[in-house]
Amino acid sequence: MKDEHNLPTAYKRLKEIKKRIENEEIKKTLNRFTYRYRIARAFVGINAPDIGERTVRGYAVGMKLLLAYSAFDEIRLTRNAFPKIRLKKGEYTKIVNENLANKLRENEELEKLLRIATAVKNPSLKNDIELFFQNQNNDVMCIATGLRNTFAHGVFTAAGAGLTTKRKQKQIDELANVVLDMTDDIALECVSQLENNLKG
Repeated sequence: MKDEHNLPTAYKRLKEIKKRIENEEIKKTLNRFTYRYRIARAFVGINAPDIGERTVRGYAVGMKLLLAYSAFDEIRLTRNAFPKIRLKKGEYTKIVNENLANKLRENEELEKLLRIATAVKNPSLKNDIELFFQNQNNDVMCIATGLRNTFAHGVFTAAGAGLTTKRKQKQIDELANVVLDMTDDIALECVSQLENNLKG
């Protein structure tokens, strides 16, 4: 039997209705989401001989966040196919978490990276990050987005993001997990909508 660890909460329900979903694009995005989500949940590290352990761990948490964000990107496409869910999109673009936000604000290197990185160029994102570091919002998703951009576009380094201690690395691991939790919630809503549509 196939190992089904680390799969989204709605996986079994999705499996039951998958063959009846007529929209091929939704089927494809849900499939990609499922396996991107799974690899992000299962991810524990990278193996890089000859590289210092702290550096490897710093890159590993950055990679986990990138994987989590790729699952979010995929489920966001699916969400947008359902008008009832798309109307609630504001609920699924922010993750307000005061406790984690306060921890992330302690990382001065991360703040500096996100404020000066050319990979963080969207004006709205830049503004959200600025407000975050001024203690004017606790939306950790803007930090996830900014950090994902720096990793994906090559300006991220473990030291440059301040990820050289286990404590700070754990914060980014927690950030990746809250992004995954939100994507799991979106997937549940999408599968519920599909089930309702198939009944009608």
